[in-house]
Amino acid sequence: MELKHNIYDVIFKRLKQSGDVEFLHYKNNVYTFKEIDILSDNLAYLLKLKGIGPNMLVGVYLERSADMLIALLAVLKAGGAFLPLEPNYPIERNRFIISDAKLDCIIVHNKYKDDLGIDESKMICLAADWKEKSTSCEPFEMLVQVDNDNLAYVMYTSGSTGKPKGVMIQQKALVNLIISIQNKICLTEKDVFLAVTTLCFDISILELFLPIYAKAKLVIAEQEIVADAKRLIQKIEDMDVTIMQATPSTWRMLLDSSWSGSRNMAILCGGEALSKKLAMSLLKKCRNLWNMYGPTETTIWSLIGKVSEDDQKISIGYPIDNTVVYILDDNMNEVAYGEIGELYIGGLGVAKGYLNRPEVTQERFIQNPIDDRCDIIYKTGDLVRRLDNNSLEYIQRADFQVKIRGFRIELNEIESMAISMGLPSSSVQHSCVQVATLLEHAFVAHNHRHILRMQFYGMFHPLGHMQDI
Repeated sequence: MELKHNIYDVIFKRLKQSGDVEFLHYKNNVYTFKEIDILSDNLAYLLKLKGIGPNMLVGVYLERSADMLIALLAVLKAGGAFLPLEPNYPIERNRFIISDAKLDCIIVHNKYKDDLGIDESKMICLAADWKEKSTSCEPFEMLVQVDNDNLAYVMYTSGSTGKPKGVMIQQKALVNLIISIQNKICLTEKDVFLAVTTLCFDISILELFLPIYAKAKLVIAEQEIVADAKRLIQKIEDMDVTIMQATPSTWRMLLDSSWSGSRNMAILCGGEALSKKLAMSLLKKCRNLWNMYGPTETTIWSLIGKVSEDDQKISIGYPIDNTVVYILDDNMNEVAYGEIGELYIGGLGVAKGYLNRPEVTQERFIQNPIDDRCDIIYKTGDLVRRLDNNSLEYIQRADFQVKIRGFRIELNEIESMAISMGLPSSSVQHSCVQVATLLEHAFVAHNHRHILRMQFYGMFHPLGHMQDI
């Protein structure tokens, strides 16, 4: 499979082409494409002074803001790969990721620089007024060097050993995703995309980059708004939002808060199974509804399908461009049409593997035993079947993984954490009900509650807030 375009074509060239057109809204601040281009150039220059180049990892430890997107662009312009970190997550978890990834540099807001326990020589600290100072300086235009085989980013996910693991995504995978999704949903310059997802959830990357490629307007919702259904509804209305991506949990939260919807709005839904009841409710509130499917290891979304009121079953759609899917049995043979089997995904979106985890990489990323359409296929752990229209229907997990509000959690990770806390291992069983029981028991003691918060913050309350119990 060949890709004719690169990261310059789909992102940086578009920034320059769009110039003084209004692009990014955050709170009361508005930035043009040109302003974001210049700010990211100047930050990329600082990264180059730090020695950042191809396949070097740069942590992005920033509050939800315009700075977040500027930093991602700067890392890519410098030739590096970004690694998202969430300041609202517990310091211990972030410090583990920083140590495990062996970051070459980290971009951080000034007020967080003492939290991370790393050498200041590896930091680029952003003061509150850094953008004003940057734009007052002579612009530095980066000569972007691109290579589709280089890393674009590393995203950490839940790990079965009790520790999260980093997924390495190459530039060609990100480029292929952006082009493929645009070919399906057809954003225009008149569209307004509301970004609501935390940067540590990989679907956020599509929210931030797709509007650049489509030359659409991007609105980054404030953290305090995305966790409040009423305020989020108000934001959608105030900004005349025409497209938004979120998990079924978030869409359900909006409907439960009497959201009236918009016939001009496209809804992108993924990260969890979409029920028919919710799908039919959403269809009455929007222009169109897209159901998306894909693990982090195959670059955000691998399948997409437009939902219709006539659908008997809600499918996860069809493969995006340069993506192949296989439904295999336990002997790695293709199942008969309509039979249930495990989903394997190949193509340009397949990750390079897990960072510093060669053994786990070999277990999940395997040589294609079926045909020569791709070399490596990823074992998703999801059971699916093919429907009469050739789309795929999600059935259930084949392993011990669950999703809570779109976040993947390995039940083995909870088990490992529980045992380390001194809870009896016999109480840790692989079922969602028993996971809930475990958490209930763990919360009895304050120190147990604190430990679980450190490990699983952001997964048990809408959009990243874990309340005290």
